[in-house]
Amino acid sequence: MSKKEYFDAACQHIKDLGFRVFVNENKPGHPSYYYGYFSDGKNVGYFQLGYFFGVRWSTVNGPGSHGCGTGFSCEDEGVEYYKLTRPMLEQAFVSFPSWYRPEKNDKVVKYRDLDHFLSCRKETYWSNLVEI
Repeated sequence: MSKKEYFDAACQHIKDLGFRVFVNENKPGHPSYYYGYFSDGKNVGYFQLGYFFGVRWSTVNGPGSHGCGTGFSCEDEGVEYYKLTRPMLEQAFVSFPSWYRPEKNDKVVKYRDLDHFLSCRKETYWSNLVEI
């Protein structure tokens, strides 16, 4: 299975778990990036192909977050797409994952909902998302 076929199967599996799925639109003649976002309508999580296999996912932090970057990894190594479960992916909806110990000035701001996230993405270079 090619990288694209694997990514497409992962996207469909995440969608079948009941999430809305938005992926980077790879355009002909440009480098291909295999990542996307999933949402339950309110919360937003990020996913991408792992470095060696499977799918990795992380939290998504909104503008105004401090000391926490754009999100926290929930899975570093990668899980085969067909082993993903809804509870696993819902880990991406928390402010701080269980492994992280917030420092005094750390602040996470979440997007209000999926519509807020998508409207903020339209204003950036990385706005080429399409829903599958």
